[in-house]
Amino acid sequence: MLMPNFAIFLLTTSIYAAVQLDDFDEVARQYAENKAREYGRTLKWYDIYGKQKHLMERPQYHRYKITAWSDNVKYGVVEKTVEKPGYVYTQWFHNSQSVPIVTEFSREVQLKNSYSWSVSNSVKMYTEIKASAGIPGVLGVNTFFNSSIDLQSTESQTTVQTEIYSVKNIITIPPNKSVKAEFIVTEKDVQVPWEADVEITGWIAMWFDPKYNNHWLWFHPITSLANAKFKYSRNGGLLYHSKGTFRGLRGVDTVLKTYEYELMGSAFAYYKALKPLKVTEYKPNMMKL
Repeated sequence: MLMPNFAIFLLTTSIYAAVQLDDFDEVARQYAENKAREYGRTLKWYDIYGKQKHLMERPQYHRYKITAWSDNVKYGVVEKTVEKPGYVYTQWFHNSQSVPIVTEFSREVQLKNSYSWSVSNSVKMYTEIKASAGIPGVLGVNTFFNSSIDLQSTESQTTVQTEIYSVKNIITIPPNKSVKAEFIVTEKDVQVPWEADVEITGWIAMWFDPKYNNHWLWFHPITSLANAKFKYSRNGGLLYHSKGTFRGLRGVDTVLKTYEYELMGSAFAYYKALKPLKVTEYKPNMMKL
């Protein structure tokens, strides 16, 4: 019987990747400075996080800041998929007797699978924005496997997982025959585009000097900052579209093959080049995460 056993160890690494970084803080700064010029005033400060002392000391102003969150990662159509042997183990058995020999073939291998999310459109804000990401179904990983993508990152984010694949099967070597047993783990390499929307709601606070219409402090809805990158959302805020590419490499199939030959003598290398008399394949039902 063939079976993969799963021993999971999560390790997050980072690999540099080129990315378009859209700075929301810069958008806020430009908006506040433009308003100061429009009003003919000096901009003393602006704040979208509620960190200014004047705002923090007055509870009535605590709500005048932004909140940002993201929906879950959504995957598009698979761009690339390649299957190839990721591991091959071979063992020979020889029977020079006149009766069959029954033996057990047993092997276990530990392979590393990797799941990587690169970001091509990233938003810069001084608040945490992460999107929950599962693994595309094309890799056969159950939905409870989940990772988190930092949508502000300028680096590729990679999770490494270890799976243990094993085989234990009875093999019969006929009289005066040689049998080659071959245990193969097939890996699938896929590339899939992903996207996630970032929702931003709240206010921008601005302090002008001298007073404008009898007030130093002004609060404008964050929708006032809308532009080509940060668009109006249905929820009365702004919507930023983040996207990138997922790449996954995982063992998705195992098989044990046996090849029967005439009994091999001293010219072993010569016999290895011959066609087998019989090929038998034992295919398991893959267990998946």
